[in-house]
Amino acid sequence: MSRKPSIDYVGNGWGDKNLEGFKRHLAPKMDNVFQMLVGDRGDLCITDSVVGWYTIKQLGLQDQIEEMPLVLDQVPFVLCVGKGSKYSEVVGKLDAALKEARETGKLQQIYDRYR
Repeated sequence: MSRKPSIDYVGNGWGDKNLEGFKRHLAPKMDNVFQMLVGDRGDLCITDSVVGWYTIKQLGLQDQIEEMPLVLDQVPFVLCVGKGSKYSEVVGKLDAALKEARETGKLQQIYDRYR
């Protein structure tokens, strides 16, 4: 019995770095990853839960995919704004708003809406 590949998407740097040596099938987009997963073209995919569940819901596949309660990695994301951007003036305001949203639980409510 041969093992099916994991399914990943083109451009996933985390997968390129951490799944080297594993049998992977690369799909062109995240949508394709989940469609292939439910189509039995692979056994698993590794992605972040917020983007993953948002995509799964958009495709109507919530009843066909199960998330395992395992955190493989935590990767920090940062927002970069060019110094010459018209938005550079609002970076401080955005930081304060995110801090408040985190402290009041609003940020968690937003995450939960996409899960």
